Amino acid sequence: LTNALFNRFHVPLYPLIIAFFNFITFNLIPSEIIMVVINYFSFLFGVILIQKIIFFKTKDNSIASFCALLFAFWPFVGMTNSIRAVADSPSILLFLYGLYCLNKNMVLKGIFSFSLSIITHKAMWPYSFLTLLLFLIFSKNDQKKLSSYLFIFFAPIFILYVAGVFYFNS
Repeated sequence: LTNALFNRFHVPLYPLIIAFFNFITFNLIPSEIIMVVINYFSFLFGVILIQKIIFFKTKDNSIASFCALLFAFWPFVGMTNSIRAVADSPSILLFLYGLYCLNKNMVLKGIFSFSLSIITHKAMWPYSFLTLLLFLIFSKNDQKKLSSYLFIFFAPIFILYVAGVFYFNS
């Protein structure tokens, strides 16, 4: 478990989710099957979120469904990563859920979802941060809310960093 938490090259949420499901299934199901199931449902819910986000913006179900199909069959997101069990699908799902929450004005949930996406896959760092930055620039929030949003966004990666400092004694 500490290898998953403090890997020098990967962030820990995806391995922790796998470890959680291994724990609750008493290690009776192989990790590879758990990974494929996690990725399949992440992919499925990601397609649904794309459809909901696009529909929210366009109010046109045919455009939203077409965009969801494009997302589903795009080779760098869709079917490929739901079969090949890597952290891409869960991290994209968390990012999309963050976008969905921001669209529905559930700001804290959205920013928390972004913060979880950055501890699921490092590739989400620029996307989540830039999306948050654009949200903060264009939103009409006071300074107190802005600082709490940034705190929520950076808290998981900061906690991981501080824990890593103690773990590695460096």
